[in-house]
Amino acid sequence: MTDYACGLDFGTTNSSVALGNGAEVRVLELDLLNDNPTSLPSLLYITREGENIVGRAAANAFIERNIDREVVLKQVDLGVDIEGYVASEPDKSESYRRRVEESDIRQAVRARATV
Repeated sequence: MTDYACGLDFGTTNSSVALGNGAEVRVLELDLLNDNPTSLPSLLYITREGENIVGRAAANAFIERNIDREVVLKQVDLGVDIEGYVASEPDKSESYRRRVEESDIRQAVRARATV
C-alpha cells in the first residue's frame, strides 16, 4: 500500500490541490471550465435562491446575471476612526515638512466603504 500526502493551496486568487507519494506528484484538475483546469479561481457565487457556484462557473454566472443591471453605489460609514501620528519621518529634510516635536499630535480619518 502506498502512502499519499495531499497538499492544498487555498489562495486569494486561485486554489489548487496536489497528491504525492514520494516518487511522483499529481496536481488534480478542479475546474474543467477554467483555462488551466488544475487552477480553481477562489470564487463563490451564492444566488438569492441559495444556489452555490464555485470557480470559473461562479465568475461566468456573476457576469451573465448582472449584464444591464443598474448599479447603485453609496458610501457607508463603518463607525471606525483610523488614527495615526502626524510628524515627519526622521530622514526627511526640514524643507519637506517641518519636524513636529510634540509626540502626541495625532490625526484620524473616518473609515468608509463603497457598497
